[in-house]
Amino acid sequence: MATLGTHAGRRAGIVKRRMAGGVTPGSLASPKEDAGSDDHRLTRFLFRFSEGHRHLFVLTLLMLAVEAVASVFKAYPIGYLVDYLRGNRPDLWFPGIVSPRISTTALLTAAIIGLAALDSLGDSLAEIFVARGAEGSATTCG
Repeated sequence: MATLGTHAGRRAGIVKRRMAGGVTPGSLASPKEDAGSDDHRLTRFLFRFSEGHRHLFVLTLLMLAVEAVASVFKAYPIGYLVDYLRGNRPDLWFPGIVSPRISTTALLTAAIIGLAALDSLGDSLAEIFVARGAEGSATTCG
């Protein structure tokens, strides 16, 4: 029992010194060093299994970025439309439509539909690219 108590006390001392910011020789690695080595290991793992198909994963990240941007900007035409219908925003001009109310509503509705379509397109293409990349990685690595 004395050995267990001494060992536990020594570990507790290391933890206390690490929390206080003290560095001791032979102490455990700092959390930043652990995170860096984990990131490096993850990067090596991903590069090893995505060899020959990295372009698909880059396209996936691009499509996810498109989806994120479309999702963020989807709220702006909706907010403008709500404010416009309350009378707090000016009319928008749209060619070929004489009525400013119909013109503004049509333009904002088209923007909402377009951004929703872009959001859905980005999501769908990202899933397709991941599936193709994973399928190709499984056949080359397995």
